[in-house]
Amino acid sequence: MNTPLLIIGAGNMGSAFANALLKNKIIHPQDMMVCDPDRTKLNVFAEAGCMVSSDAVDLLSKAKTIILAIKPQGAKEILFSWRKYLMDRPDIISLLAGTNVPILQSATLCPIIRLMPNLPMLVGSGVFGYYFDESFDDKKKEKYRAVFSSIATAIECDIEDKIDAITALSGSGPAYYFFLMEQMQEKAQKFGFDEENSKMIALQTLIGAGLLAKDSELSFSVLRQNVTSKGGTTEAAVSSFDKNNLANIWKTGMQSAYERAKELS
Repeated sequence: MNTPLLIIGAGNMGSAFANALLKNKIIHPQDMMVCDPDRTKLNVFAEAGCMVSSDAVDLLSKAKTIILAIKPQGAKEILFSWRKYLMDRPDIISLLAGTNVPILQSATLCPIIRLMPNLPMLVGSGVFGYYFDESFDDKKKEKYRAVFSSIATAIECDIEDKIDAITALSGSGPAYYFFLMEQMQEKAQKFGFDEENSKMIALQTLIGAGLLAKDSELSFSVLRQNVTSKGGTTEAAVSSFDKNNLANIWKTGMQSAYERAKELS
């Protein structure tokens, strides 16, 4: 990506992106600028050698690429007020949920990559979708693809609507699994396990299942069937899930998240 790079917003996602770029040596600290109104979030980047500021206006005109990680509420008005500092038309990588490319383009007049990360980026296990607007040629796309694939599992979306879909899937998805872990932990405690062991049962079951699925060539359905012995305990649970229509509840929840993403857009 073109440097200097400016990251606006040093919250979870902005910091995760910055740290991934630095850790993988995609960018040198002296080529990175980080902005956040909370100066305490900037200390780690200042110590690493990055230029920092609590006011984006101080850095906007210097940037060739901008990663936008601010809150989406009121973003259009904020971006419009920054337009006069974006005369060199830097590439903007937007992490804003529910803020579509036409809105971003109209506010900034800049080339836009819309990208939806997820929280596991914080531990180097993220998955995200990204979408290029029509202003990117094949050469520039390939450059960004290489960057994205080096820091996470990156899935290119051929239409922007898929960004809203991946928001409802992997963007919100960690919360779905955390919810299931909560239920398993609570049930374990009711079975008499203490809080620490209940947490480890829920946590390690999820991690183990994920690693097993990752290393297997079998489909998720076949893996599930392999655990489900006829007339056994797992079949009793799965039958209860089917009886209570858990699959439909799960899918309806993801549909609700998708529809909300569309509303925000």
